[in-house]
Amino acid sequence: ANCRCWAEPYYGDPAVPDALLQLQPRHQVNTDPAVLLASIDTLMRPDGSLAASAIVMNDGTTINSSFVGSTVGHLVTLPGSGAVRVEKDGEARRSSVSAPDGQHWHMAQLRQLLFPPMPPPPPTAPSTAEPVSVPSSVVQGFPWVILFHAARSLFYMILQQPPSLGAGTADVPVVVYRVWQSEAGAAPVPVTETLTQEQVTQLCPRAVEVQSFIDLAAQQWAPLEHTMPKSALGTKIHVTAKALFDEAAFLNPALYANMHAEVSLDLQDPLDPEAIGVSYGTKGSTRLDIMELVNAGMGCVYDYKTGQAGLTAARILRIYEVWNKRFPSVPFVIIEMRQQSPVWSE
Repeated sequence: ANCRCWAEPYYGDPAVPDALLQLQPRHQVNTDPAVLLASIDTLMRPDGSLAASAIVMNDGTTINSSFVGSTVGHLVTLPGSGAVRVEKDGEARRSSVSAPDGQHWHMAQLRQLLFPPMPPPPPTAPSTAEPVSVPSSVVQGFPWVILFHAARSLFYMILQQPPSLGAGTADVPVVVYRVWQSEAGAAPVPVTETLTQEQVTQLCPRAVEVQSFIDLAAQQWAPLEHTMPKSALGTKIHVTAKALFDEAAFLNPALYANMHAEVSLDLQDPLDPEAIGVSYGTKGSTRLDIMELVNAGMGCVYDYKTGQAGLTAARILRIYEVWNKRFPSVPFVIIEMRQQSPVWSE
């Protein structure tokens, strides 16, 4: 009961090697400084399916991908920092990390472990349990930092060039965080995934509502769009969107009991929103816009973006730190949300 199915992309015929086909190459060079990639090379099969792609980013990172049948492989090579190979075949996910010194680390899992079944409803108040301790040596060293930067690079490129990475234009890239326990201790494991709109709304059922806050806020400030600096406009939209959320939460506190909009995440205790810190939307504050504990085993972070910039490494780390303090060990996804996004325009 309540089982849902989604069509998975399929690339070419695995029984017919690509070496026997007349593949159509395409080379693209980027001239837009706001885009993070330098060039893209793709190979298309006669049936129109994507066979392979090679992306070079401006920082020297390369992403080489292959697409055969239901199998998708990405090799993310970070200049001077190692490489991560990600393979996806149906529900199976395999990752291997290689460090410059020759060390290797492997992880295999099923996709449903990233998005577990719905457990019992969450408590009505934030957990007071101690967060899982993640030693700084694990966070800063091999292999976590390599996997982290590879997941972030893949996330950026899927956002900017979905067709070249086998994603549809309506697919939603997300960064998934879990805390893995092993003999070496606890470590956060970030993974980049793509979801359909329906999958997102099942996993994060308030996503459309959250999107409406930023759309209404952007609409309110639209008359000043061409007269106000973009950074100032972004701050106004963020503050207004938060005010809309606060009003909705005030009118229906029970409905929003497990959703939290942060005032600021710097110079204050994230478990105490009333503590004095940097004011939300001002310089020095961190804009973790809305966190939602969907159930006892999964949560969502809705991260508003109003300009060209995407999720930075420092920001993703900060989101992880704050989430882990409020909801220890609970896996979560980060969804980057932008005003009037076509994904949510139904």
